[in-house]
Amino acid sequence: MFSSIKGQEAVGRLFKGLIEKKRLAHSYLFIGPDGVGKFLFARTLARVLLCEKGCGCNSCKACKQVEHLTHPALMVIEVPEGKKNIPIENVRELEREIALKPFIPLKRDESMGNHKIFIINNADLLSEDAAHALLKTLEEPPPHSLLILVSARPERLPVTVRSRCHYVRFHPLPREMLVSIFRKQLNLAENDARVLGMVSDGSVGTGVKLFEGAFLRQGDKLAEGLLRGSGAVIEEVLRFARQGNNPIEEVRQRIILQFKMLAFFLRDALFIRHQAAEYLINPDKISLAELIKNRLSTRELEKRIDNLLRAEQYLKMNLNINVVVANALLN
Repeated sequence: MFSSIKGQEAVGRLFKGLIEKKRLAHSYLFIGPDGVGKFLFARTLARVLLCEKGCGCNSCKACKQVEHLTHPALMVIEVPEGKKNIPIENVRELEREIALKPFIPLKRDESMGNHKIFIINNADLLSEDAAHALLKTLEEPPPHSLLILVSARPERLPVTVRSRCHYVRFHPLPREMLVSIFRKQLNLAENDARVLGMVSDGSVGTGVKLFEGAFLRQGDKLAEGLLRGSGAVIEEVLRFARQGNNPIEEVRQRIILQFKMLAFFLRDALFIRHQAAEYLINPDKISLAELIKNRLSTRELEKRIDNLLRAEQYLKMNLNINVVVANALLN
C-alpha cells in the first residue's frame, strides 16, 4: 500500500493495520521535518481509502482523481497563493463539505468503509481564527470523516487543536537512502550526492531545494573564498544568503547550510592530518584540505568547527546575522 514512500515503513505498517482492522481515528496530526513524505503519505492514504478496489491501485478512476486532487470526497487545504496564512474562509468551506454525506462509488466493495478525507498541509500556518474554527469539527467529527493535519512545526498550533489529534511521527530518512535517492533522481555524482545527503537533515525535499538553489556550486565558491581569507568568506556567505531577496528566515537557513559546508572542509583537514583520507566528505577538494591542515593545528581546527556549530545555534536564536557571521568567520 505505502511502499512508494521511502523511509517511512513503520508508518505504512501502522496504517495498513488500522485499515485492515477498521480502526482509523477521525483526526491525525502528521509531524516531522519538511520533505520526509508527510503530505505524500496523506495523499497515498486518501488514495487507498477511496480506491474502487480498496487497495490504492493507482489505475481506477478514483485513484486518478485523488492523484489530481479532483476526487469529490477529498479536499486539500493549503496556504492560498499570495497569502501567508490559511484563512478562516478555507476552514468554513471545510465545515460545509464535511457535513455532507460521503461519496459512495457504484463499484465500491460494500465491505469497505466510505470516507470524506480532508488534508490540511502546513497546518501550523492556520490563522488564529481558522485554528479556533477547526476545533468544533475536531471535537464533533461527522461519521466517516477523516481529517489529517500535516506540519513540520506542530508547536505553532494551539494546544487545543493538537490535543484532539492522534500524533503520527515521520522520521528523517537515513543518509545512505538519501544519497541513493539523490544519485537517481538528480543524476548526481557519488561525492555530490553524499555532500547533499549530509546537509539535507534527512529530508529529500530539503535536498532537492538545495540542489535547485545551486548549493553544491556554492561549495566551490566557499572553497575559493577560504584561499583568499576571512573577509572573502564572510562576503560570499552573506551574498549567497541574501540573493533573490529571501525572507529573513530563509537567509538564516542559507547561512547555516554554508556553515555546515565550511565545517566539512575543516573536518576533511582533520582526517588528512590523521591519515584517514578514505573518510573525506569532499575528496575532490583534497588540495584545500591539505592547505588548511598545514595552516592550522588540530586544536585550532577543532576550535573553528566548534565556532561554526555554536554560530548555528545563535542564528536559530535570531541574533544579529552580520555579527554572528563575522564572529564565526573572522578567524
